[in-house]
Amino acid sequence: MMHKTVQCNIFLEQDKKLLQSLIEKENEQISMQLARREKAKADAHWMKLISRK
Repeated sequence: MMHKTVQCNIFLEQDKKLLQSLIEKENEQISMQLARREKAKADAHWMKLISRK
């Protein structure tokens, strides 16, 4: 019985690490998307300024 408990805890810890890694990667992707969006907005604004001259 004790062996199964230890094994279960090991699996849970592995799952926790995997989920944390996935969350971290997702947060990085969201951050990159936001940065791209902000750059696109800045580029569009700059192009509008240039086209008015």
